[in-house]
Amino acid sequence: MKLICRLLLACTLAIPWIGSPVSATEPVEDGLQEWQFFPDYRLPQRAGDVPQVPRSTPPAPVPDLEFDQPPILLRGIEPTHRTVLTRAPDGVSNAFYADLWILDHVNRPVAATLAYRPHPEAAANLQRPAAPVVAVTYDNRTASVQLDGKTVIQHPIGKGFKEYFYHLALTADQQELRLFVNGQQVATHHANLTALPPGTVELSSYLANEPHMQPADLVRSVAVGDRTLAPSEILPRFDRLARLAESGLLCDHTLHFLAGPVLQAASTDRISIVWETSQPTQAMLEWGRSAALGRRQILDHASGPQHFTLDSLELDTPYFYRITATDKDGRTLDSGMLTFRTAVGKDQPLTFAVIADTESRPHINHALSKLIWDQRPHFVINAGDLSDGGQQPHKFQWTYEYFPGIGSLAARIPFFPVPGNGESDLHWYNAYHPAYGNLGFYNFTYGDAEFFMLDSNHRKNDFAPGGRQYVWLEDKLKQSNARWKFVVHHHPTYSSDEDDYGDTWKGPSTLSDTHVMQILPLYEKYNVDMVFFGHLHTYERSHPIRNGKLDPTGVIHIQAGGAGGHLEDFAPTRSWFTARSFRGHHYLTLTLTPEQLALRAFDVNGRMIDSLDRHKTAD
Repeated sequence: MKLICRLLLACTLAIPWIGSPVSATEPVEDGLQEWQFFPDYRLPQRAGDVPQVPRSTPPAPVPDLEFDQPPILLRGIEPTHRTVLTRAPDGVSNAFYADLWILDHVNRPVAATLAYRPHPEAAANLQRPAAPVVAVTYDNRTASVQLDGKTVIQHPIGKGFKEYFYHLALTADQQELRLFVNGQQVATHHANLTALPPGTVELSSYLANEPHMQPADLVRSVAVGDRTLAPSEILPRFDRLARLAESGLLCDHTLHFLAGPVLQAASTDRISIVWETSQPTQAMLEWGRSAALGRRQILDHASGPQHFTLDSLELDTPYFYRITATDKDGRTLDSGMLTFRTAVGKDQPLTFAVIADTESRPHINHALSKLIWDQRPHFVINAGDLSDGGQQPHKFQWTYEYFPGIGSLAARIPFFPVPGNGESDLHWYNAYHPAYGNLGFYNFTYGDAEFFMLDSNHRKNDFAPGGRQYVWLEDKLKQSNARWKFVVHHHPTYSSDEDDYGDTWKGPSTLSDTHVMQILPLYEKYNVDMVFFGHLHTYERSHPIRNGKLDPTGVIHIQAGGAGGHLEDFAPTRSWFTARSFRGHHYLTLTLTPEQLALRAFDVNGRMIDSLDRHKTAD
């Protein structure tokens, strides 16, 4: 593919990708050129001025690359997105290399194809089919190679590196095509390859099953080369990409944020900010009542998550802040101008949002973030499973998924999370949430409400009478004089899930997590208004319940596990406690005044799926 790579090396090309920020090619090794792609997860309007992902530098002009052929069909389906990477007006030699670096963490079929396509007139002159001359395809954990429109290699690949990463490499010479997956050769096809006619390199994505997914959520990078690579050269390419994923780095050529900045533990006079950069940096944090800022703090060179608390702030007041970080090479990273508001005082209205199970779909996290941002809540609660297993060996689930998905919102609206089973070891959960201590449970007050945040991963013992969190919660509830009381934990109390507590298609269900139910009497004894949880990836609101019966003075149980995990379903028959159920991704908002609670639930497209108003007589 000599001519392609000569074109690429002659100038650094910036590639426009529909739905993504501009990414640019980056020389990586002799005869190879690479594109790295990053999803566009900025908030809308003026809040989107701040870049949240790395950009290749320096920026380069965008070439005039237009489609001259119809889209490539995959199983008869048109792509949802396509882009031409470059043209080869004089054709390509018969020795070349191409690869795709894929992150597939969804349970619905998605696919991408990297193809060399002849110009229609060139194909006609050479009496070749108009189909791609050669293509490599990732399709729902299957790798394949197409030659002149026919599939010549098809290989199921199962789980990838870290379960979800796949490096598909195709190398060709005059006699054969060889397919490699994650550094290992898996298939060969013998063919007499001739020089390829003039054409284009095109990348197509098939994401109809994940409507909010961007191409860069699936394809993280692409490389092409003008020569055949030996197996000994391909394995190091996979190893390099795997090391990036292992470390949580998004790329290896620019300083960037791995996490944040994210806001935590907002109160009437203080707020905490957490961030992490890809290299050790010296950071300058500035803040103030206007964009002029005025106050600053210098933090010495440090690696890993950084944490600073702003104090002596004024009640219910908007603030501006900015972080600039500089590494040892003098590269600077700028968060841009960001904002937050301190907590309201008593007898003031407040609005907060509730999500859970952000898990494996940053594109859903981001779609919900934009809707939540439109309502400007005072804070957001995440009821656990921030990640889909982001324990110590899986940092990428935080830096590739959770923080990109919610980061633009969490930079402006404080988040109050609890741990789910996805982060049950508390390693990265604690590292990224130091303001909440290291126990996994805490409480906070905001206006007229108090929130009791529990770690239900230890529910078997901790939630039993006399258990650590049982005793802690009862003590906190006894002391509380808040007008509104809410409990948050990950695992459910009342739930109509189809099979987590008994296969309801074959027999009965306990309709709850029996270990969590041990602590439920405290909610009822101390008049908790609502309990929020996730774990089951559906929405369900119960009627008010006390002592296992409907009671207008009882506790309302809200299952809100629809922020990104693989959707689940309900039992085939209605449960006695169910007031409303919905299968789909969603979020909630609650607005409180001293006498009124207004709950609204919305799906990922912004349609209201539930509403509830509850009145509380003034004392």
